Amino acid sequence: MRTRHSAGPTLTGTARRAYRPEQPLRLYGLCTEPVVTASGYAGAVTYALAPDGTLRTVSDVAPGGPDRVLRAAGSSVPGGCALSLRDLGDGGGATLTAPTVSPDGRIGAGNKVRSVRASGAAWSQSPLDDLWQRPPHDQLARNLAWLATPVEERTSAGGDLVFLRGTVTATGLVAVLGGPTLRLLAPDERPELPYAENLRLLTARPGLPLRVIARVSPDRPGGVLALAAAWTGHDGRTFRADLGLRRLDTIQLPPHTEPAAPQPAAHPPALPAELGLLRRAVDRAVADGRRVAAADTGGELPRRLRAVGLTTGALTAQRLSATAADREHDALGRLRPADPDAYAEAWLAASLYTRAATASLLTAAWAPPPAPILMES
Repeated sequence: MRTRHSAGPTLTGTARRAYRPEQPLRLYGLCTEPVVTASGYAGAVTYALAPDGTLRTVSDVAPGGPDRVLRAAGSSVPGGCALSLRDLGDGGGATLTAPTVSPDGRIGAGNKVRSVRASGAAWSQSPLDDLWQRPPHDQLARNLAWLATPVEERTSAGGDLVFLRGTVTATGLVAVLGGPTLRLLAPDERPELPYAENLRLLTARPGLPLRVIARVSPDRPGGVLALAAAWTGHDGRTFRADLGLRRLDTIQLPPHTEPAAPQPAAHPPALPAELGLLRRAVDRAVADGRRVAAADTGGELPRRLRAVGLTTGALTAQRLSATAADREHDALGRLRPADPDAYAEAWLAASLYTRAATASLLTAAWAPPPAPILMES
């Protein structure tokens, strides 16, 4: 058994990631996201683009509830700049000297940091427009790799964000340019945050072109969690909104217009239901123990996984069920000690499989359709 005195630094871990000094930093604001946690914290996080193409975050999160979000969004950028987090995210810009930045891209409020207001950029302008020029399929692959990286090893902020261009369909979905048809989902459905109401307004405009900043959620493959959007308003000007902060009105949207041509019926990507059952069993195995794990992964689940072509998943389910139920009795009828290592290894195998299978199937669903083959006459 290792103690805090005998364990090496790789096992001990780090309580808090240190901030390091960095060269002067130019920031182009992208959006601001409200934060309300179940542990009693609330505030706002602004995402901005640095000249090297990486994302940085500036935040104000402290104990409180949803009523703290707007106050936090109005707090100033570190360094004395007369620019709020919300203004930075809504097309603003700033230059910071002597900033401190954590390994995962968070900008600190050190005593030496100074900041001044600078020009920002529209999403359709350089350097921000480059984010929307990346193929959605490639963005998703990078997102899934970032999500699979342990939190303490991530070296950038916003690795789970995607930047999409698309058009609202007649069914309220968004047909992504070069990608799938997706549903825009509310990241938080608290009534204090206007996500759901804003998304209902936007997706009720068939034919409306949108630019969206969203977060990938592998367990909800048919959609993305929309944080901010931009579109052309009724007066011909581009309107840009943080969907969790600004409550939209119909006057900020163009009038209802039907698409110029009928759109083919499209459906958002979906993963096999059997894979979802296996993921649920893996999660419940931790919370509810061996008996529930044996019940969830036994019975019909392995057969159903094989029926949809997930043969490796069927094997991991069978192994988890067998190790969870492996409680033999001795000659006197007493239960023998369970083998914790075998159960842990079976659970880990099933967990890794569900993550890898989800990533593979989701990436394939986002792949662009193959180009038609032209036959020579």
